[in-house]
Amino acid sequence: MATELNRKIFERSFAYFSRDLKNVQRDWEKVTKYGKSLGVLDTSLQLNYSNQFLEWALDAESNDPSDDQSMTALLQNDVALNGGFHRPGGLETKVAT
Repeated sequence: MATELNRKIFERSFAYFSRDLKNVQRDWEKVTKYGKSLGVLDTSLQLNYSNQFLEWALDAESNDPSDDQSMTALLQNDVALNGGFHRPGGLETKVAT
């Protein structure tokens, strides 16, 4: 897994992980719908994610998910050009290599 390609995949994906790692319903709805459209998920599949096992304090829901997506898109352009592990509204995160 320690390849340049996998590092780039992780760098580009990192911004989409929430700081607290909680599952967000709107995201799982999109993922489920997309999986069904690709035919990799059965059309009868029901969402079954849970945050019940996260024992730490969770962040509040976003007030403006659309703005968050716009900020993430801008951030992704920077990551594509310069690399790194960043989240919207946050400082660069150091990841061991």
